[in-house]
Amino acid sequence: TIRFGYQGDILTALDSYITGQPSDLYIQALKKTVVKVISKRVFEEFIDSSETNLRLWQKVLMALIYQQMEREQDILISSPVERYQRVHQRSPRLFQEIPHKYIASYLRMTPETLSRIKKD
Repeated sequence: TIRFGYQGDILTALDSYITGQPSDLYIQALKKTVVKVISKRVFEEFIDSSETNLRLWQKVLMALIYQQMEREQDILISSPVERYQRVHQRSPRLFQEIPHKYIASYLRMTPETLSRIKKD
């Protein structure tokens, strides 16, 4: 598990979007979901249709890059307790909507470790 999305979020296999090749990753819905699909060509036409759309897409990309950098730092230098605390602070909604086994996977720990950390 490398990322979560919520109602109204835009989700994509960004590697596939950038390279035009199939992704090694997949997107899995954890709840009943309505998926709306747009082709890359139509999406890029939308982005290119106005400065506002282009700026919005740039903001989305910058936010994704920043989130990925935070996640990599958490995994590489933070203890399991620190990872839990940082994610809980950043995304309390996660713990209300996502089953703990997926959160544990995201935090790179076992479900038992997550349960123990949550009890402390």
